[in-house]
Amino acid sequence: MVDDSADYLLYSFRRFTLTAFEELITMMDDTLLQNRFVIKTAYNYIRLNHKLEKEREKQKIAHE
Repeated sequence: MVDDSADYLLYSFRRFTLTAFEELITMMDDTLLQNRFVIKTAYNYIRLNHKLEKEREKQKIAHE
């Protein structure tokens, strides 16, 4: 009986985690991707991250 309970508990965790993940993806598709502010912010974050990586590479080369 204990093994069955543990199996059910693990199944429930996987099931609820998968359901939450599916809801997150659905929200992203339906809500976030239609919001211009979110898209613009994500784009600017990616550009900033790219600039920082380039600067780190320059500093790494300069210190060698």
